[in-house]
This record gives sequence, C-alpha cells and structure tokens, in this order.
Amino acid sequence: MIHPRVPKLMNHNTPAPMKKTNATRIRPCTNCPKPGMNKLQRAAMTFPPDPGPVLMPQIIPRSPSRRKRFSRGADEVGVAFTAGVCLTPTEFMIGLHAHAEKPAAAEVVRAMVQELDLAGLPYELEASTAPLAGKSSSLDIADLAGRCELLVIMGGDGTILRAVQKMRDAIPTVFGINIGTLGFLTCLGSGEVQRAVECIRNRDYIVSPRNLMQADLVEKDGASRTFFALNDVVASRGERSQLVQIRVGLDDLPLTDYNADGLIVSTPTGSTAYSISAGGPILMPDCGCFVITPICPHVLSIRSVVMSDASVIKMQVAKPGQTVTVSVDSQSCGQLGIGDLLVLKKSPRVLPLAMLPERPFTEVIRQKLKWTGSNI
Repeated sequence: MIHPRVPKLMNHNTPAPMKKTNATRIRPCTNCPKPGMNKLQRAAMTFPPDPGPVLMPQIIPRSPSRRKRFSRGADEVGVAFTAGVCLTPTEFMIGLHAHAEKPAAAEVVRAMVQELDLAGLPYELEASTAPLAGKSSSLDIADLAGRCELLVIMGGDGTILRAVQKMRDAIPTVFGINIGTLGFLTCLGSGEVQRAVECIRNRDYIVSPRNLMQADLVEKDGASRTFFALNDVVASRGERSQLVQIRVGLDDLPLTDYNADGLIVSTPTGSTAYSISAGGPILMPDCGCFVITPICPHVLSIRSVVMSDASVIKMQVAKPGQTVTVSVDSQSCGQLGIGDLLVLKKSPRVLPLAMLPERPFTEVIRQKLKWTGSNI
C-alpha cells in the first residue's frame, strides 16, 4: 500500500527525504515499512491498528425517574454513550389508564395488555383500570403518573383532561387511544392497539408540548385557590337566566366590560373545544397565545380577542348582586362575586402530548372537523 505522504515515484522501501514546500515540511512517515523487514512485518504495517469500538451518542428523554441524573432543566435531555451502535432505550415504565365506564374500555385494555406482554414491555395499571384486565392495583392516577415515563390513556379528550387535573408535579408523556367521540388529543383509535404498541416500542412518535393555564381564584378576604387548565377556564352565569357583566383587564390595563352569558379563556389546546363552539378561532398548538371568547354577547361588535400567553388576564364581576360560576376544564371550581378576583396566566407546567409523525395537527383538525378539498 502506498502511503499518502510518500510520492508515487519514490521507492517505498526508502525513507522519504525532507522536502520544502510553501506550507509545511513533510517528514518521513514512521509507519512506513523499513528496509530489512520481512513479509510478516510488512503485512503487519499494511493496515492501521483497530481503533476499537466507536462511541455513538444516544439521546435519552428526561423523565421523572431520571430527574436527579438529568436535572439541568425541563427541556433538556441526557446524552449517554453506547459502544458500536446507537440503541433506543426500551426499559421504561408504561402506565395504563382508561375510562372504565365506557362500554369499549374493557376490550381495549385487554388488547393493550396482551400486546404489551407480547412485546415484553413493562407496564403498571391504574386502580380502576386494572379490573378490566383481570388484575389488581392500588395506584391512583397521580401515583401512576409519578412512576411511569409514558402514560397510555384510553378514552376521549375528557379522560385526558381529568387525568391531567389529578396529576401532581410529575406529568409524563401522554399517549391517547380514542374510545370517545372526537379525540383531538389522542393518537390512534380503539382498533389500532397493535399499531400503538409498535409506536411505543420503537418510540415512533413525536412529543407536542402543551402549555397549561394557571387560574388563581382570589376571594375578597384574601384567601386564594389555584387550578390548572389544559383546555380552558370559563366564567359563566351558571343556572341564572340573566346576563352577567364581567370586567376584564390585561396586564393591569382595562380591556372592556362584557355583557354576555359568560367568557371562555382558552389555551391553544382548548381552542378546538368550547371556544370553537362559541365562534372562537382555532389556534395552532405552538402559537403561544390565549383567546378570550364571549358566550352569546349582547353587543354585535364583540368578538374573540387573541393575546400573548405572556399576558396576565384579570376578571371581576362588575355588577353588584351578581355571581359568576368558574369552571376549569369543565370542572366547577367555585363562585366569583363582587370583590373577588380571577387571575389567569401561563403555567410553568407543560403536558408532553404524544402525536404520530404522519398525523400532524393540521391533519387532525381536517379529519375531526370533516374538512375536504384543498381550498377551505
């Protein structure tokens, strides 16, 4: 083999002489065969020594179980190295939670458990879900969320909303299987359990971070309660048949007084829920906005208002003698009266929502809302 540092016309058995160039000096190569070497010695120098296995980077998503090991931030990942090839980690705990009251829940849970057993993937079940598969468990949804890295929720969007409401600090990646109606937050349908397990085993999904909204209900005596919404916070007239007057401000600046049946303050995730039914716009999940949509306003010029999620929204009852019912993700949380204050802002909590690469958000809304054609 001719060494790249040796001129082609030079006898390879003699050392290369010193040669002046405009850049650097070319010195004799110490790895070239020397005069007097036998065939075995020459053959030994023909190929460079084996450098050994090459270390390839392996990306490991941050999870609650690795929180101490990778504690640099919620958006960072840890990098590990393995010899030879880049391996996808498969030893991660999967949590299973279903809406047990749905008629199809038992069949879907049993199919999921069977496919996970065949794939050799570890899993744990939530207490109300385990009997559907003939098993037992004492874990509630909050405990299960703290023990798993991926939470498979079998139900509709409401099942996911209620599960997120019950979670504490640990919010794992949520993989939804739809056995409900629309299913904007789910990945696959109830007849695609095998496909779901393949996606989980191969990590063949993307994670869409969904910001939550924080709602602080401050009473006039100073007491306060905090709630977190994935979809929306609604201030409505409740059981009253009379319009309510709600005063709204943005970042300590007045916006307007709404005379309506109520107001919906929605996240991008919730823009396809109650807000769209009241005439609100559809927001892309990563747009970083909130939208205020009035419910049946008494002024024709009143429309939805979109603002940055860095804004702080404040609501108060403007008319004496009225009370407003506050609900978070369709769950009633209390009453807002004269002197009380409702403060809405972006929460530091984020839901990692699993989505399939071939089903982006645009494809989801096109299918769910039954849009057709290319010109909508």
